Amino acid sequence: MRSSSPPPPSGCLARFHPEAVDKFSIVAFPLAFTMFNLVYWWHYLSQTFDQNYQG
Repeated sequence: MRSSSPPPPSGCLARFHPEAVDKFSIVAFPLAFTMFNLVYWWHYLSQTFDQNYQG
């Protein structure tokens, strides 16, 4: 007996397998989180430094 799965729904996300999305997320989320934190703290500390030593 042959088991057939339904065709994937049409659309952009139908081309990506769940395993590929998981692999991408394993790298992309920590990288995005780290980059956001670096930019946030650089901006925050530079503003604090400017306020403390300019006036």
